[in-house]
Amino acid sequence: MCNICGLIGFYSKNVRPVGKVIKDILHNLEYRGYDSCGIWGYNNKNVTDKLCISVNNVEELDPNPEGNIYIGHTRWATHGETTALAAQPFVHNISFAMNGTIDNYKELVPNFYKNSDIYSDAHATHMFLKHNFVGELQKTCKKLIKQAEGRFSFIASDGANLFAYHGGCPLVLGLDGASHYICSDLDSMKKYIYRYTHMNKGQEVYFSPNNLDHPETTYITINHTKEDKSTSTNFKHDMRNEIQQQLRLDSVVDSYKIGDKATNILLTGCGSSFYAALLGQYYLQRSYPNISVRAEYASQLMNMPRQPQYTDLVALSQSGEKADVLQVLEKNSHLFRMGITNTDQSSMTRLVDDYILLNQETERGVDEKKTF
Repeated sequence: MCNICGLIGFYSKNVRPVGKVIKDILHNLEYRGYDSCGIWGYNNKNVTDKLCISVNNVEELDPNPEGNIYIGHTRWATHGETTALAAQPFVHNISFAMNGTIDNYKELVPNFYKNSDIYSDAHATHMFLKHNFVGELQKTCKKLIKQAEGRFSFIASDGANLFAYHGGCPLVLGLDGASHYICSDLDSMKKYIYRYTHMNKGQEVYFSPNNLDHPETTYITINHTKEDKSTSTNFKHDMRNEIQQQLRLDSVVDSYKIGDKATNILLTGCGSSFYAALLGQYYLQRSYPNISVRAEYASQLMNMPRQPQYTDLVALSQSGEKADVLQVLEKNSHLFRMGITNTDQSSMTRLVDDYILLNQETERGVDEKKTF
């Protein structure tokens, strides 16, 4: 479920008028979840913070106009009800928002869970941080990482510092001078940054007034003056635009060069991507009758042994971040792994041996039109 919910974090040593920027980025992330949303902002100049929550849409939010720390979240309610109480970020001593699932959340706060209402695993996790916080944000977050089980990412702040952790759900670190952005995807914040890098699973970042601890990696520079070669159309609704941007199946399949050693191909995906894999199975079987081709749902393959009878594994994911698909790719590293995705520099493209990039714009609708 790690392509659900959107996160945005911001840290700067100095107060900046970025309230509208954070709101705009969160609006761009709204395709990841539209059940509820919220922004928490802190201003260390006048020592004030503000939380705004909406169960309708981002446009209703009125964040702190100036601040040096922000956490924003847009939620797809896979756990709990669509209420203001369940909306994130949660704020109490520590401000916190997460994406993904924590499987053992009831064990994190057993006494609290028995005596109070828990809206979701995210709420339980926030309660863990709240009750274990002893003045050191980084130490408290590391304790959570050590005890929590699942595939999740989160951003937390105590008002002076900001901590982010990539536990399997995508996070991108962006830089704009001395300002740092952390976002669930690149495109949502791209126009506000000049360099970026994708965080890898297990990585964390910690920002404080005396420390800017982030991964030592190569940052990619964004050329904002480069000609826009997007395939945008001018319909009012995202659905109409994305239908017009769809590629022909043969143009995608023809990009997949069948290797000389390919005798048994396994295709996999989740949801609409799985149905696209079934269509690919039909097309490949007709084009290469001497090669065995089979499509399987990624969540089923997760519970199966490795697949030694196959030579190629072709994985489909529009976002390149589907948790089940990524786990199947990790599990079957002995195969030649090909990815088909719409998102360059995603977890999938960094994991596979080769990939086909669809080169479409970011999917904003929820009808999986970028998959077909």
